[in-house]
Amino acid sequence: VEARAQAESEAKKSAAAAKEVAEALVVAVRERERLERRAESLSPAQAEALDARLAAQGWEASTDSPREAVKTWGQTLARVVADVQREGARAGEEAEQRRELLRQRFRSFNARWQPTDDRGDDPILEFQAFKSLLDELRHHGLPDILHRWESQAMKDNRRDISTLLGQYDQEVSDAEQKIDEINRVLAAIPFRNGETRLQLGVRVKIRESRRLSAFMDDLRQLEKDSGALTASDADEYFAQNDRVFSAIEEGAPDREYLLDVNRHMTFFAFETPRDSLAYAPGKPTFQALSGEMSGGEMQEVIAFIAGAALRDLLGDVDDPRFMTVVLDEAFIKADAHFTERGVNAWRKLGFQLIVGAPEDKTVSFEESIGHLVEVVKDPRTRLSRAYVLRRAEEGAPGRGAE
Repeated sequence: VEARAQAESEAKKSAAAAKEVAEALVVAVRERERLERRAESLSPAQAEALDARLAAQGWEASTDSPREAVKTWGQTLARVVADVQREGARAGEEAEQRRELLRQRFRSFNARWQPTDDRGDDPILEFQAFKSLLDELRHHGLPDILHRWESQAMKDNRRDISTLLGQYDQEVSDAEQKIDEINRVLAAIPFRNGETRLQLGVRVKIRESRRLSAFMDDLRQLEKDSGALTASDADEYFAQNDRVFSAIEEGAPDREYLLDVNRHMTFFAFETPRDSLAYAPGKPTFQALSGEMSGGEMQEVIAFIAGAALRDLLGDVDDPRFMTVVLDEAFIKADAHFTERGVNAWRKLGFQLIVGAPEDKTVSFEESIGHLVEVVKDPRTRLSRAYVLRRAEEGAPGRGAE
């Protein structure tokens, strides 16, 4: 009895398994038939794309178990559908971004070129209107004209920047040449004890100023870019160009500083042996020593430099002519020793000095000049009179003839 019951149970299980396999085969056959019917409506490209997606998911048409085939097919198809949905979502986002970009371009165009009709900026509704407008512009060759203009504008801009940079360099070169000419005059005049000479130097301080250095670097970059960029880069190039040149527009706070080359240079004076006139780095300059110099020493240096510069300016260094120079309150801070050396420097350069100073400030140079003239103003008549004063060796100073 037990053996019979066990046999019946096994038979039922086998029947149920056979029924399940049969049902799976029926489902698989029907699904295959459905796919085959649908596949007939696919284009070759679509069929190829579907096969590629199935293969990418590791699905194979032939398996050992029909039941596993149906299960694997369902899982593979679900993954393919999920991938397609994700790609569709990404494509939708990209499409929306492109629509927004078109909307911004349409809106910008309408703002710059006021439409004569009621053209809006909807990327879908107005696309054909803008497309027709673009075709018309292309027909008339406007894009090509614009590109040629932008290319020529960048070339012209490069030439102007090169000219500006060249003017900077030329100004510095001119200053250095002028310093050399003045030094040639100074080299012929003994300084202090006669064994040394006074010389001038110039130092360009572009790298010492962050504002100036940045401006010059930007100019050189614009000059470089203008020769390498294409017309398609014009918008970005000219935006950078506007930013750089806004620093020297009328009313800009740094305009005068950036354009005045004299502010980009430091001029200095130094004392050197007469047989070695070149400036050696580290040699003390009179600017560095100004805190240790007396007023007389400083005025002596000024007298040498001013006299040499004036003689060079007159252009007759090698054959100096007689010239009269009027100085206002010169040497009033110097003692007789420094005053005499300063006056002699002017004389050796071929100048006759007329020095004007208050009466109490003339003591230091009374012995260094030929004549003293006193000018007195009458407070009642508001008229002035001049009196020649005698020199000390001729007796006590006193009024002479008017």
